[in-house]
Amino acid sequence: MLSGIRCSLTFIALTLLAHGSSLFAGSSPEITWRTNKTVDAKIDGCPLDKLLARVAALSGWKVFVEPGLDQSISVQFKNVPQGEALKLFLGNLNYALVPQKTGSPKLLVYRNSVGDATCPVAPEGKPKNWLANEIILTVSPDSKTDVEKLAKELGGKIVAKSDGLNAYRLQFDSAEAAQSAREKLSQTEGLGLQDNYAFDRPADSASGSPSLASMFPIDPKPVTDGKQITVALVDTPIQPLDGKMKNFILPSIHVTDGPASLPDDPTHATSMAETLLNSMALVRDVSSSDSASSSNLGSVRILPVDIYGNSPTTTTFEVAQGLYKAMQANPNVINLSLGGTGDSPMVEYLLQMAKEKNILVLASAGNSPTTDPTWPAASPYVLAVTAATYNGDLASYANRGDFVDLKAPGTSRISYNGLTYLSTGTSTATAFMSGQAAALRASGFTPAQTTDMLLKNWSVNLPPVNVTKH
Repeated sequence: MLSGIRCSLTFIALTLLAHGSSLFAGSSPEITWRTNKTVDAKIDGCPLDKLLARVAALSGWKVFVEPGLDQSISVQFKNVPQGEALKLFLGNLNYALVPQKTGSPKLLVYRNSVGDATCPVAPEGKPKNWLANEIILTVSPDSKTDVEKLAKELGGKIVAKSDGLNAYRLQFDSAEAAQSAREKLSQTEGLGLQDNYAFDRPADSASGSPSLASMFPIDPKPVTDGKQITVALVDTPIQPLDGKMKNFILPSIHVTDGPASLPDDPTHATSMAETLLNSMALVRDVSSSDSASSSNLGSVRILPVDIYGNSPTTTTFEVAQGLYKAMQANPNVINLSLGGTGDSPMVEYLLQMAKEKNILVLASAGNSPTTDPTWPAASPYVLAVTAATYNGDLASYANRGDFVDLKAPGTSRISYNGLTYLSTGTSTATAFMSGQAAALRASGFTPAQTTDMLLKNWSVNLPPVNVTKH
């Protein structure tokens, strides 16, 4: 019997685009795969099959290897281009990296003939929130594929679709049935496969205590087309805010069905919206510039994009739809006070488009606390925000790590229906930072200048700075 790698039917076609992440820890071999296409590695005696599984997970490539290859890899290097890293990994083996019209490139590893690389390698390290019984299927705009018929033939059903993204969320009765479908679909030209990941509904604010409703100091200003500063809040359903604040909220966009009812306590989106507006008002209070006047800040509006509806969870499919719908409104800022451990190529593509359109996207780093990347905060196309205490120190619950860009107050007081609530977490910090960004944009700063100002004043690498308590 041949030793080493053997071909099996296990092949997960969807990629994990782990930007700047490491799937090794402690004394285990270390690989860091960066978005700038450079690699660090510290490997001692790693089997080829394990190495290729890690490369598949980190790079997002579909990896195929010649059956029977068996060797141990020991290598150490830093900041090496990906092509050179592959040569160092594989030694005397040959490889070919083949671009695909749709989907991820294929990495073929072989000894003599490229046609011998027939055994698929499953990426290692699926996140806990991976929906093993689901597939996101994307088709080209000119495709004639009958996706509904195809889903039935594969034993699945379409539970959601996005016409704008040419994407379908397919669900199967079991993980095994979904895996079988992946293997069949991976051989079909013109179709793209992506995994789907679950996100829990963010917790609402803590129980309220009697309080007078806050008197928001900014009046909403009537604005003409092109003069409005819009912050898209991709989140849970939102409730009407108190006082003047309600006039800063645009009509909601619902990705799924709208909520049948709303709770008596503030929803997560309600807390984020109020945190954002209060942060914007703080700029007015501390700024000596006329550009940060109430009149200018009155041009800001919040566009709620509900990706949860009545459900206690959502998925990356709905997150992508929410981003897509938000971007159709041409916002200046997008707030993503959510995150998880699974990356989505479709979300990543939309975030890249947002960057190219000069839309500033801020995302929460997570409340684990670990240094593990949280998505979409770990994307190179967003600013990742973690939480600080009132003394400016990193909050004990907050994620940290190389992917984090900014830190902001992680606690805010929310007034709703005559009661005061506390909102705490990196979600709150992200909404605070979106309020700062909105104020800067309304005050005439360009997107690039706004980013520079945020990094200058709120960088996670800055020493602790006291934050005024409100």
